[in-house]
Amino acid sequence: MKKIIADDSFTPRGYSGRLCVSAPRMLGLIFFCWTVSILYSQNLNLNLKQNMINITQFKDSDNRVFVPQGFVANTHFGKEKMNYLPVDYKQMQRYGANFQVIRVEIGRLGGWPGVKLDPDYLTQIDSMIKYGADAGIKSGIKLVVYDVKSLSKDVWDQLWKNKNNEQELLSDAWETLWKRYKNNSNVFCYDLLNEPKLGDVENTSVLEKNILAPLYRKLIDKLHTIDTNKWACFQPIHTEPTNEVFCPFAPWQTPLERNKIIYAPHIYDGRINIIPKRLDTYLREADLSNAKLMLGEWGPPTRRDWDSNFDSQNLCKKVYETTCNEVDARSIGTVKAWFCGTIRWYGKEKNATWAIFEDEKTFGTKERKYIMDFLCRTRPLAVAGNLKKFGFDFATRTLTMNYIPQSNSVPTEIYVPVNRHYPDGFRLKIDNKEIFELQVSPDSPTGLLPKLIDSNRKIEWQPWAQRLLIYETAKESKQKKLEITPGFCRDARTCI
Repeated sequence: MKKIIADDSFTPRGYSGRLCVSAPRMLGLIFFCWTVSILYSQNLNLNLKQNMINITQFKDSDNRVFVPQGFVANTHFGKEKMNYLPVDYKQMQRYGANFQVIRVEIGRLGGWPGVKLDPDYLTQIDSMIKYGADAGIKSGIKLVVYDVKSLSKDVWDQLWKNKNNEQELLSDAWETLWKRYKNNSNVFCYDLLNEPKLGDVENTSVLEKNILAPLYRKLIDKLHTIDTNKWACFQPIHTEPTNEVFCPFAPWQTPLERNKIIYAPHIYDGRINIIPKRLDTYLREADLSNAKLMLGEWGPPTRRDWDSNFDSQNLCKKVYETTCNEVDARSIGTVKAWFCGTIRWYGKEKNATWAIFEDEKTFGTKERKYIMDFLCRTRPLAVAGNLKKFGFDFATRTLTMNYIPQSNSVPTEIYVPVNRHYPDGFRLKIDNKEIFELQVSPDSPTGLLPKLIDSNRKIEWQPWAQRLLIYETAKESKQKKLEITPGFCRDARTCI
């Protein structure tokens, strides 16, 4: 064996330069590389923070910032049909929803070998979109494969191998919807494939790069050939959960190189320290494809005993509060599963559900308050101007929103859940100046009476929908600070 002398003169085979191997120089090199990596990481985080608004915010048809918030609405659970009525959408509206995702099934759309389109299914989807629109709720549509699992336990493997034109049938099913809703402005986006899984493909990297990303591109191109106004949503690969992994999605690493796309992963993590890291990872993955980011589903499922276990509920509250704070800090739109009663329990032990109502029937009335108090938080739904940041402090019941108002014929719209968080009314301030107040008033049918304090402002209060409408009449260049805080009784005699 050739003796190697550590005298700074040794160079490895194929290396034409000088390699320093002395301890002081090596330590210096290691320190230099470590410093560069830290600065590079900080620069990435700074760039991500600066670009975050572009990644997470949308504009509606009235040129307002649109922050999607709402629920997943299922068409079926197994063979059981979900018959949504206008009253259900009015309730969604009262819960602060401005967006729903309709979960449609591939078999009922005729998108799988051996099954045909059910025309009545399209009528059902039509009604859900219409009832939503009547309540001021835009719609997304998400495709799932659950209804054909009974036809094949290897549904994902079949889809990836495409031996019987499965991918073309899937595309045809989407085409039916894309053409049907081409001129419907109430349909906002299409989520191309819900929680795609590995099947028998070698690994997630191979599936993503060689099969899933090309399939997404083909579908997006076809959509935008038919309809250039709709957004296309894509999800990363769903992996099997373990005891250590609560967010079972493989990292997305392939740029899609398409316009008008939304990265729509899910987050069901119950580990508070992981949630902000997971969201920042999703931001980076969205930025990789120059896509917007929206959480297609979020929030850990309820366990069977939580409805009667206050300790479990308190732990659940911490997770939901943390998630709400983190998504609001990043202006990320979110969609909560599911708007229904507890029709069934899921998982191997039949112990989990995502339903927001406790009632064990299709449509419930007894809400899971330990979840809903966080979903129904004060927040902006549409902002006439440039939204910089917002957040709701659950302890003080205070919304703080920084924005630059712009004159618009349609108002800034803020959800203020009076029945939940403001039994004593609320006050609106802009730059520390009182503008509007909802006062306690026993003579009022609702017990609260709106009062405009600044007569130069035009503000409306919608009691049923619990919306505060602020009309912006001038174009501003300066950032404003808007606050909504709990009210108080100005005259004790009227509050008895």
